[in-house]
Amino acid sequence: MSITITLAGTIEAFNALKSNIKESLARLAGVPTSNVELIASPASIKVEARFTPATSLNTDVSSIMTKL
Repeated sequence: MSITITLAGTIEAFNALKSNIKESLARLAGVPTSNVELIASPASIKVEARFTPATSLNTDVSSIMTKL
């Protein structure tokens, strides 16, 4: 599953906060940080976050998306 958000700022600012963003999104999605991939691209800062649900959990994707 993935979400795409657009942030104001520079890619340098995003890179400085990337770990915090990844940790926050992982916590909201209920997955380990290692299961979150952030892909930044130009357009202010367009960020796509891809989540891999933990296989050990019976994860309801719709409940995760509501939190995000």
